[in-house]
Amino acid sequence: MRLRPGPALCLLFGASALLAGMRDYRPVERLQIVLSGELKGYLSPCGCSKPMIGGVARRGTYLDSLQKSGPTVRIEGGNFTLALTRQDEIKAETVVEILNELKYDALCLGQSDFRMGIPYLQALASRFKGKTLCANVLGSDGKPIFGETGIVERTVEGQKVRIGIVSVTSPAHEAIIRQLNPDVTVEEPGTTLRRLAPQLASCQVRVFVYDGPKEDATNLASEGPFQIVLMQGGEEPKSERSGETLLLTAGTQGRYIGTIPVDGAGRAETPQFRTLDPDLIDHEGVKKHLAAYLGRVDSEDLLGKVPRFPLATGDAFAGSSTCAPCHDKADRVWKGSLHAKALATLEKEGHQRDPECVGCHVVGLDKVGGFESAHKSPDLADVGCESCHGPAARHAKDPGVKLGKVGTASCAPCHVPEHSPKFDFNAYWERIKH
Repeated sequence: MRLRPGPALCLLFGASALLAGMRDYRPVERLQIVLSGELKGYLSPCGCSKPMIGGVARRGTYLDSLQKSGPTVRIEGGNFTLALTRQDEIKAETVVEILNELKYDALCLGQSDFRMGIPYLQALASRFKGKTLCANVLGSDGKPIFGETGIVERTVEGQKVRIGIVSVTSPAHEAIIRQLNPDVTVEEPGTTLRRLAPQLASCQVRVFVYDGPKEDATNLASEGPFQIVLMQGGEEPKSERSGETLLLTAGTQGRYIGTIPVDGAGRAETPQFRTLDPDLIDHEGVKKHLAAYLGRVDSEDLLGKVPRFPLATGDAFAGSSTCAPCHDKADRVWKGSLHAKALATLEKEGHQRDPECVGCHVVGLDKVGGFESAHKSPDLADVGCESCHGPAARHAKDPGVKLGKVGTASCAPCHVPEHSPKFDFNAYWERIKH
C-alpha cells in the first residue's frame, strides 16, 4: 500500500523547494550608464527655498548605492564651471578631484569650459584619471586637442561589454571657444562622427554627449549609431525617444543625476532621474574635497578681493543698529526674521568666507564701505535694513533725506529663480512686513 503524504509533509516539501529556488535566484544584472552635466560650478546646494536640492556630496552617496545592482559607466557632461573667475579655477580643480574620487570614466568639455584656456584644460586633463573628451575642437595642426573617444569595458552577466563615448560641441560655439584660444577650429560634428565610426564599430553601447541644439543632436545621433544622447540645456531632466535612440538632458546645477539601464542587446531602457535631495547623506570622501576647496577660497582671501563699486556721492552705510532707535517695531520684526540670521546659516555650512555665497547674506559686499568680515564690520552682517532700503548714513543724520521704497526690485538681486524658485514678493513680504 502506498502512503500519501499528509498536508504538513506537503507544506514542508513545498517550503524546502521554495527556499532552494530562492538560493538559486539572483536579480538580472544590468549595466547602468550614469549621466550628469552642466554643473555650472554648483558644488553644494544653494538657495532659500526648501528643500534645497543638489550637491556633489549627495551625488557620491547615490552613486555608491548603484554599485549593488551592477556595473556602471559614469559620464560628466560639459560646462562644469562658468569659467569666469579665480574661484571657478579652484572649482574646476576640485571637480576633477571629486570625479576621480567617484571613479568617473569620462569628463566632456563644453563651451564655457574653454574659457579657461587650452593650457589650463590640458593641465586638468592630466590630473583626471578618466578620459577628457571633445573630439571636434582641433589645434593648429588640425588634430583634436583632447580625447576623441572613451572606450571602456564592463562585465555584465559574465559577458564583456564595450561602451564607446564621444563628445562634440556645436560649431555655433566656435566664437566663444576662440576668444582665449584663437588657433583652434571647431570641426563640423557630422564629419567628426563619421571619422570616428570605425573606432566605435566594436562597441555594443554608444553614448554621444553633445553641447548644442536639440535638433542637431537628433540628426547626429544616427551617425554612431548612438543608443544614448546626452544634450545640454534645460533646467529639469527630460527624455524622449527617436527610433532606437534615447535623447535626454540631465538638468543643471548638479541637482539631478540620470541613470539609464542597458539590456543585453545594448538597448537603452527607460531612464531614472534621481533628485539629489536631503534624504541623501553627504559622501565622506567628497566632503573632504569640498572642505579643501573652501580652505583654498579662504586662504586666497577671495572674499577680500571682491570688486567694489562706489556708492553715489555722499552715500554711506550706517549699519542696522543705527536704525533701531527710531524704528523699534521694524527692528523687532527684523530680529525675528531669517534675514537677521543670514550669515549664521553660511557659518553652519562653512561658507562664511565664500564670496559667491556671502553677497546675499550681508549688506553691500560689492560696494565701497560695505561688509568686509564678521570681525571688521559686524553691523553689516546678515540681510540688514540697508540690504533692501539702500545706504542710510545720510538718512540717519537727517530723517528728511528719504530712503527708497522697498518693492520687488529690492529683492530681485538675491531672490533669483535659480536660488529662490518659490519667491513671490507679496507672499514673502507678509512674513517680514514692518
